[in-house]
Amino acid sequence: MNKLLFLFFSVFFIALSGQNIRFFYDYKFVADSTKIDSTFTELMHLDVSDIGSKFYSRDVYITDSIVQDRIKNRPTVNRVMINNSNFKGRVRNIVEKYYPNFNINYFTNIGLERYRVDENIDLKWEILPDIMKIGQFTAQKAQTEVFGRKWIAWFSKDYPIQDGPYKFHGLPGLIIKIEDITHSHIFELKGVKKLNNKEKWSSENERKNAKKNIIVNEKKFKKAFIEDRNDPMKTWNNSAGGMVSYTVTNASGKPVDMRDVVKNREMMIKKDNNILELDLIKK
Repeated sequence: MNKLLFLFFSVFFIALSGQNIRFFYDYKFVADSTKIDSTFTELMHLDVSDIGSKFYSRDVYITDSIVQDRIKNRPTVNRVMINNSNFKGRVRNIVEKYYPNFNINYFTNIGLERYRVDENIDLKWEILPDIMKIGQFTAQKAQTEVFGRKWIAWFSKDYPIQDGPYKFHGLPGLIIKIEDITHSHIFELKGVKKLNNKEKWSSENERKNAKKNIIVNEKKFKKAFIEDRNDPMKTWNNSAGGMVSYTVTNASGKPVDMRDVVKNREMMIKKDNNILELDLIKK
């Protein structure tokens, strides 16, 4: 992995006030509960500033930048060519938390639509006396139950911010590591980088050339999420609305039949049965 990114826990502490900091997390997860030995790992960024934090996939961020440039420079108004070989990264959602109340904006795609889910998650933590050394950090154990799972977390007061990966927050120190009790979703801090002012994160609400977000609450999002899993073709057609023609191409530039794209999507959904927020697909 890029040596520049990983400052493997040098013994220094960054004063948070007025600073922009990027924490690098490895996210290891099992997508298919029937194949627990098949794991994926994705490098995630947690960018922290005075106003809040933004959690997102590095690979997806790079991919989206390429796609947005393609859309911006498209030769016609209603047709976009997208090479699916450019799509890297599996974690396509973004989590923004706003201090001091930790209100959450959760951004994700359903079909061709971009959703913003407004959430206020009150995590109930039980802080335990267990202490463990993780890298060069002294971390303390805590546990909670959320998203249909039980979680074990390790936090460190070396970074006195009540934040962490994904939607997790509310402990008296940065969450260094957190995993569910099945060990199928694990976030672990791997590096830290001080950002300059130009690298300060901006909200997805302010992105130029980005499709307008559909703003919903958790209940409406769950309904749309389930409908997409049950009938992705219907969701795709409804999203397109006849306004834009999307042509997906393979690595050689040859167009791919959209029916095959949807069929592959259906297969992926079937294999993606161990999602992090398990309560979304459980009644």
